[in-house]
Amino acid sequence: MEFLRHLKEGGRGIALVLLLILGAVLLLVAGSDKKEVSINDRVPDAETKQKMEKELEDMICSMEGITLAKVSLILDGGNRYVWEEGKNTTVLAGRVRGVAVVCTGGNDPVIKERVINMLCALLDLPMKSVSVCQ
Repeated sequence: MEFLRHLKEGGRGIALVLLLILGAVLLLVAGSDKKEVSINDRVPDAETKQKMEKELEDMICSMEGITLAKVSLILDGGNRYVWEEGKNTTVLAGRVRGVAVVCTGGNDPVIKERVINMLCALLDLPMKSVSVCQ
């Protein structure tokens, strides 16, 4: 009651603060329709991983001096599941953390450097996360 009397007497500063707090609470409630949960014990989709590895093998084999290549992707912790209110669940596979390549010509420093540079650019990885050998 005293609060209402204070507002009537010109306590607009308190009213403004309360309106700001109410607005912040409404923004938090409105923005909470998306929830992201990380489930680290789930393995990323093996079929997707194999497809990516095959595409990288084909790209590497198309490079000069390489006839055979085998690629293995190293992925970080499992899938991320995103729930959106009123929509289906979206599954995002784990991020590529590193890549190992065994290929013909992998001992040649020029070929090795070209393969590493290509994979770093394609996968947005630092050079230390890519291994190439024959």
